[in-house]
Amino acid sequence: MTRADLLRRLVDLGLPVNAASERLEPVPAQASWVVRSLLGVMGWLGGLMVLGFFAMFVSGLLDSQPGLAVLSVSLFVGAHALYRAAPHHDFANQAALAASICAQALAMVLFFKLMGSRSHTQVALLVAALQLGLVWWMPNYLHRLISMFFAVTALFVAAERGPWTALVLLAVAGAFAALALTESRWMARGQRDRVAPAWAGLALGLLCAGVAHATQFDRVAVLPSTIWTGMALSFAFFMYCLYAMDGVETRDRQYGGMAAMLFWMAAFRAPGLIACALVLIAAFRSGRQAFVGLALIALLGTLIGYYYQMDATLLKKSGVLALCGVAMLLAWGGHRRAYPGAKEGA
Repeated sequence: MTRADLLRRLVDLGLPVNAASERLEPVPAQASWVVRSLLGVMGWLGGLMVLGFFAMFVSGLLDSQPGLAVLSVSLFVGAHALYRAAPHHDFANQAALAASICAQALAMVLFFKLMGSRSHTQVALLVAALQLGLVWWMPNYLHRLISMFFAVTALFVAAERGPWTALVLLAVAGAFAALALTESRWMARGQRDRVAPAWAGLALGLLCAGVAHATQFDRVAVLPSTIWTGMALSFAFFMYCLYAMDGVETRDRQYGGMAAMLFWMAAFRAPGLIACALVLIAAFRSGRQAFVGLALIALLGTLIGYYYQMDATLLKKSGVLALCGVAMLLAWGGHRRAYPGAKEGA
């Protein structure tokens, strides 16, 4: 049995395959995430410039609904063709991203003209549906990542503060947990090119929601209350931990479930910690070192932001952080007691 056969067998069993391990199919070398991030910024600038050109030099474009529809569809088709023609050419990818961003902006203008200037909820839902369609259709990692992140953002904008926004947060966290648990199966079906950027976009959306809730809760109107947010994220976090331990020994699963329950009960009043912890555990489990680092940075930012926010008393915030520390110490002590032979840092 070759290594590829072994990895394929692991995928068929639903076990996680480390992102740094050998792929089941040969994957061409890609630029680093720093280069792709810079290309994304340049693509945004290029898209805005193209949009400015059409707005300034094409008379009456923004007032014509058929013109907006034809031009946006044409730009989407052109971007897709560029990605297909030169999938590994940096300049072609940047040009395609710029064309797609311009098309998305034109499509948003068209949605407002069709729905009315005050129909922000309907427009946001249409934008979310458009972004999800682009995640499936556009054959580029960076484009799919950005589209998934924008889809999450549009869903939050579409909902109002309260239970509806919490349901959106529960749906995002649940989708991320389900995708993280079934990623190997999707990879075995040949969907890695779609699953990997979707995972990254959902993770970024969760991290941003967690940090924003801790630092900008009193300024961002689309964020739900702490109770609703805590309920949504706690449920997703606890269910992910339970299913991630499927197949392990009964005693290990019991200890893991108790540790997860202790953590989310302690961090219930600071839901940003739960969001960051969910991404951190999923990234560590799948071997995504970059997202482990991002989750740790977001966790630190959430701790700082939560401690200095003004919607709770200093005593309550200190108590929540103290409970989180006690829960982690209890989990650490229970681990040492259950596994006396385990080495530190193992």
